[in-house]
Amino acid sequence: DIVAYWDGFGVDDDAGQRALLRRIHDWLLPGSQALIEVYTPWHWADAAGTEMAIGHARRQYGFDAFGCRMTDRWWPAADPSNAVEQSLRCYSPADLALLMEGTGLTLTTVEPGGTIDRATHAYVPQAPLARAMSYLAICARPR
Repeated sequence: DIVAYWDGFGVDDDAGQRALLRRIHDWLLPGSQALIEVYTPWHWADAAGTEMAIGHARRQYGFDAFGCRMTDRWWPAADPSNAVEQSLRCYSPADLALLMEGTGLTLTTVEPGGTIDRATHAYVPQAPLARAMSYLAICARPR
């Protein structure tokens, strides 16, 4: 039995994310695992201000250091006033472990994801945790 959650953990505030973790616990059988992709704060803080063209759109990353949230702003290249923005709360593994307190889940393993090579703008599928955009948090519901 497994729960997998990619590219969205951190949409809510900490209380909402903790409630989600409790729900994930309840979905799992004892001894099962959840796989959760979590964005790192260090990558997104470093990426703040990066702007790029994607087709007929523009995209810019930002970082709210107080809230530890990456921001992702998109707009039509011809109409910057028509922008939309989304954000995700970023968690270090230590912050995620603290968030899990009282949820019934335990953070057992962290597997770093990839990063962007800033010189070539190419995706690098494996990076050290200190440079990774995100990591896979493997969480267990104890038996």
